[in-house]
Amino acid sequence: MSVGGKVCDVVRDDVRIWINTDDGSCNVAIYVERDNNSEQVTKGDVVWWQGRSAFWTTEDRKTHVETVLRRLGYSHQGKRKDLKEVKDEQSKKDTTG
Repeated sequence: MSVGGKVCDVVRDDVRIWINTDDGSCNVAIYVERDNNSEQVTKGDVVWWQGRSAFWTTEDRKTHVETVLRRLGYSHQGKRKDLKEVKDEQSKKDTTG
């Protein structure tokens, strides 16, 4: 069974990225390692995971299709607890629309 859905929130800190997804019935989130691929994840994209693997597809379904992201830890309900947000260019784009 896989978990995930449409990305509804992305927050970056120094070493990881918190990705919150909505599958239409609930929010579930994961942390992924911060790298060139995960830096590009934005609201509207799709991220899903099964076991220790996470996969990302861009909203246009063309730019990236099932690109592997390095998952950190376990999935959890979509509420941030311990992430200190780092503002960078992508974060600014996410909040300004």
